[in-house]
Amino acid sequence: MTALPLMSVADSQKYLGLKRYQFDNLVRPHVPEIRIGRRIFFSRHDLDSFVENRKGAKKVSKKRVKDAGDQPGKAIRWILNMS
Repeated sequence: MTALPLMSVADSQKYLGLKRYQFDNLVRPHVPEIRIGRRIFFSRHDLDSFVENRKGAKKVSKKRVKDAGDQPGKAIRWILNMS
């Protein structure tokens, strides 16, 4: 059996380049939680699937792409249509 790559809430936020409130409002309701004791984890596969499903959901303006430069996490914010 293969172990799932689990990520904590904080690691999931960093992985997607989001702030806590953005993650809680936009991602968390759509991705299943894995609870171990009091801790909450998310599967990296589920996070990746969420992002893939959001691609093309909303058009990204050229200005956003130009303003983002090479900053990590910006691509995820475009997909989620956030700034």
